[in-house]
Amino acid sequence: MVNEFHDMHKPVKSYDEQMQLLQVEAMNAPTFSFTQEIIDYELTRGSNIQESKMRIYNQFINSLSSEENIKFLKNEYGWGGGSTIHIGTRIGYQYDGKGITLTRGKRENEETTIITWNVAEKRIKELIKLDKYLNSKEKEEYSNWLKQKEIDRELQESKKKLLEESKKQKESIPSCYPSKIKVSPLPFSLSNRQNLQILSNRFTNPFKSENRTFNKSFFRFYHLYLLHT
Repeated sequence: MVNEFHDMHKPVKSYDEQMQLLQVEAMNAPTFSFTQEIIDYELTRGSNIQESKMRIYNQFINSLSSEENIKFLKNEYGWGGGSTIHIGTRIGYQYDGKGITLTRGKRENEETTIITWNVAEKRIKELIKLDKYLNSKEKEEYSNWLKQKEIDRELQESKKKLLEESKKQKESIPSCYPSKIKVSPLPFSLSNRQNLQILSNRFTNPFKSENRTFNKSFFRFYHLYLLHT
């Protein structure tokens, strides 16, 4: 009983002794590990590109090939990264050809893990199957995203049809004058008025003299002729 009393009233350790004890405990504590919860959080963020999760989700529910999904993920994430996946976590991320690299801590004591694209593809597929990839708000956004995507597709098709019809109409309209006109040299001994009459006779057929396009083309030609004579 006396011994127990003495144990309960041991002297309090000094500040330096307490700090030393904490340092020893910290050194003996297990190293940090990237839990499945952290990995899932990173995967369900999507990439840094807007509407990335919508595209990834759409790809996975419409594709049966893992190879196609992996290729899609590499292209969707691309190359990049950031200092933290969430404020306060001190967990950085990096995207490259190998996969998603997560890091924590300073360089000398940095903890790192790589989520390869094969592993990422498999886990995203599992999260979608478990209905844990999109939350309720994102599911509504996905529905609206699909509707907008369909509207954009219809607009693109309409624009394409209009361009094709416009092109056909242009091709069906005959040219107002031949693309190439061969004119024999004019006699330089004649006066300009005589040359003008000769040119007029050559250009009038098969066009009418009232045709404005013809008149404009004709006088431009004659003006060039005068400059070179």
